[in-house]
Amino acid sequence: MFNLDETINKYNIPLWTKRYVYRYIKRSPVNAANRMLSFIEIGRKKGRVTRKGVFLPNGMFFDINFVSEILYLFYYGEKRISESYERWAEEHSQYSKNLLSLSETTQKHARAIRNMIDGLRIPKKEPNPSAIGVFDFIDSVEDIKERIVLSSLILKYSYGYPFGFVFYKAFYPASSEFMRSFGKVFLNNKDAEFFESEAKSIILKKEISQDRLLVIVEMLLEKISYSIEKEIPLAKKAGVENEIMLLNDISIAYPLHIIKDLGIDINPDKEADSIIKRTRKKR
Repeated sequence: MFNLDETINKYNIPLWTKRYVYRYIKRSPVNAANRMLSFIEIGRKKGRVTRKGVFLPNGMFFDINFVSEILYLFYYGEKRISESYERWAEEHSQYSKNLLSLSETTQKHARAIRNMIDGLRIPKKEPNPSAIGVFDFIDSVEDIKERIVLSSLILKYSYGYPFGFVFYKAFYPASSEFMRSFGKVFLNNKDAEFFESEAKSIILKKEISQDRLLVIVEMLLEKISYSIEKEIPLAKKAGVENEIMLLNDISIAYPLHIIKDLGIDINPDKEADSIIKRTRKKR
């Protein structure tokens, strides 16, 4: 029998996610909990990869169009942020060395994902305009402290962790050779850790005013939520609409909970609901 508290403890999942998991189960009450677990708890079962798509150990099938969309999103994101780090290094001498090193690392991540795309013989896809908007917004911010917070904290805990973790855990048994390369994207390195620590310090020390911080964080999260919402039709075809909606909920709430823990006066869940409601209307 499914026990949410036991599952949260077992996988070290933040307690605040419970409300979103319950919402997910309510949307799809029949076997929803077991279906969710099947993405991360696969035991010794094996999946397989074909030109038509990916068969997961739990019996689910993802056609190659859905897989390619996810891979190209990660590829585009790593490529764009690498370019940003390189440019910022020229503009901010105090962080130049760390930014250049991080740019090189993310460029390697992009190549690893590209190798996976080529290995699966996935045809080239252009990035979704809504995803382009996410990185265009980050590029439009000129203050280095704001750039650090948005790229090393907000982006990481919205795009990277929720989606990257589930995608990696679900697809690894089906294609461990490719997923080992993909997994490198989510391994911390000293430069990424440095900038995440720097971002948290900036918030704790109020080096960006709370009003300004909330404005830029909300603007970025709206664009991120909208980019996820635009993938819902494809997720529906792939039979994972409710799962993507759950990940959207968590990806928007996660960074808001982090900045609350860093002393920002905010109701993370109320703000997340408001952002998602606005972007869902746009879809």
